[in-house]
Amino acid sequence: MGLGNLDLERRIKAGEPLSREEALSVWEDVRQGVRKQFPHGAMPNNYSFLRDEQHRHWILQEFISDYLRDEGRYPEQSDYEHAKLAGLLGKYFNYSPHNAAVFAGFTNPENITYYDVVLDKMPWLAIRLPQNFWQIKENRAKAVRWAVRFLRKQGKSLAEIGWNEVAELVGPIRTAQKERITLPELLAEAGYDLNIVELRKVPNGTWQDQKTRIAYMLRRTAELGRPPGSREVSPALLKCSGGYHNLLDEAGLLTKTSEK
Repeated sequence: MGLGNLDLERRIKAGEPLSREEALSVWEDVRQGVRKQFPHGAMPNNYSFLRDEQHRHWILQEFISDYLRDEGRYPEQSDYEHAKLAGLLGKYFNYSPHNAAVFAGFTNPENITYYDVVLDKMPWLAIRLPQNFWQIKENRAKAVRWAVRFLRKQGKSLAEIGWNEVAELVGPIRTAQKERITLPELLAEAGYDLNIVELRKVPNGTWQDQKTRIAYMLRRTAELGRPPGSREVSPALLKCSGGYHNLLDEAGLLTKTSEK
């Protein structure tokens, strides 16, 4: 069912949808070198085999499921290249194997045939994740909650958990707004109320956020019954706020007594 099938070639050029068997045979021809690439044409016909969403569905479902069965792992970008699917991965999924797996239904519980619980619930254990995955707050929170549960089972308290430990378990969580979100921010998103005062080591960049500085000062004031003195806060906190006077002022704690 390859290039010798004139009716198939006619239907491809006409942009007609193919059956699953036909679509997979086209991909097999590409893999074997019978075809130099997936069929497509120039204007004015401008037909394209891969433009059909169902064709992409069938090929990816076949490729990923076969790879899992034969290799025991999830295919990464280099594996797509070997399968002659690098162009498909790049054009339609921004070179992300995770995005391709989601498109193919591997994270959809209703897709009984191809659903994969690890890809759905804990994808950081299975496959390299694209930046746009971490731009979704729900995804970040889900990953952090999983990491916290894991580390607590290792005997660590919430205050003892460091950024590097979370990153080692789920990968470098990044957002569109900043290169790397801070651990207190991540924990807050995940529903954990972490008192920065309890931390053995405050992560780099924590005090650059004014809201964090204010929250810290208000919490310490409530605990002490007075604003903490300049020697009771870290030099990094003083530096980021522009000095003790500014630190009190931005938290609304600047009084005649504290000014003296």
